[in-house]
Amino acid sequence: MSFFADKLRQLLFDKNLRPAELARKAKISPSVLSRYLSGTNQPSTKNLIAIGNYLRVHPQSLLSPPEAPES
Repeated sequence: MSFFADKLRQLLFDKNLRPAELARKAKISPSVLSRYLSGTNQPSTKNLIAIGNYLRVHPQSLLSPPEAPES
């Protein structure tokens, strides 16, 4: 599984959004978004920016691994 897929799923859950709504608002094909969520594909720069803008997060943060837990 990719960091991107995990973070995207978590953001959708946190913001109570359905994937279809994100796809429509970010102007991304629902099938493409489905492949992102499954970890099959990584987003293009254009789609990464569109998703980040709609979700109000920095696009680069969607690709970063989660921070290590504190000891």
